[in-house]
Amino acid sequence: MGVKGSKTPVNKSGKKVKTAGKSAGENVSAPNTAIRAPSAIAGIGASAGGLEAFTQFLEHLPSDTGLGFVLVQHLDPSHQSMLPDLLSRATRMPVTSVEDGMPVHANEVYVIPPNRTMTIGQGVLRLQPRREEKSGPARRRVLSLAE
Repeated sequence: MGVKGSKTPVNKSGKKVKTAGKSAGENVSAPNTAIRAPSAIAGIGASAGGLEAFTQFLEHLPSDTGLGFVLVQHLDPSHQSMLPDLLSRATRMPVTSVEDGMPVHANEVYVIPPNRTMTIGQGVLRLQPRREEKSGPARRRVLSLAE
């Protein structure tokens, strides 16, 4: 936080940071980490080859849009997904593999786990075991988001 033994805040280059009326021991550069509901939820789907598109999207997206992002990719149901780990390198937003009952928060990215279908209602993500669908899994997600 400061020079060895000092409580004066400094930035990465070692210069003193103005405390704007806060005590020298407070962290004035901490980001606002309050959890809040998103202003909207964006659902984005891709085929099995969608990693590059998801990565480019997140690399060019500000981390403070106020939106929640739900990413749905067609995955092999028998393999563990590395998608959350890979996508977390492309953004400063948290990237999480969805768990049943998980609420969507602003400025966070949610990824469907393998071998599951996912719906959303009242800002909460719901997972069910995957079953074959004639209309395709992405269509079901889009209809759920529209409700």
